[in-house]
Amino acid sequence: MSIEENLKQKKIIRKNLLSIEEELKSNLSVIDNWILYHQQVLINIERAIESDSIQKLLITERGFNIFQSTMSQTAWKVSQESGIVGSLDYETIYLLSKTYDLQENSVKRSIEEILRELFGKDAMHASNIKETLISLYTKFKVLGELEASLKGSFKTSLKQLQSKSP
Repeated sequence: MSIEENLKQKKIIRKNLLSIEEELKSNLSVIDNWILYHQQVLINIERAIESDSIQKLLITERGFNIFQSTMSQTAWKVSQESGIVGSLDYETIYLLSKTYDLQENSVKRSIEEILRELFGKDAMHASNIKETLISLYTKFKVLGELEASLKGSFKTSLKQLQSKSP
């Protein structure tokens, strides 16, 4: 590989790493918003359990929306598909893989479980309200723990990428 080709490749890698860094920053902002929103939802669920009422359960001052905004993984997928990931050191690849796996599999799966519970055919029957509320409370608590873990993973991955900056 010539010096020019090598410099061109390094520039492509750097540009891609900056894209991943920006994506992680954006996702960190999203998870911060989710955490605040879901904490309010937990408070609402506690109140609903106390009053045996599901009314206004998930509605906060921001309205009702499990997903306040979405997280991306486009830059990470482009890096994988283009082979750029192969030029990174093991620790960086490991951290990024762990972070995006937690984002895609754990948090997303937890939200899907909440939605299945919330919109299940028997969830809103009067005889099931208390059970549904307790189940939702538990699922939102788990989601909160996963979100906190993901937030930490975003921060660790960002620090790792920023330490690679020239």
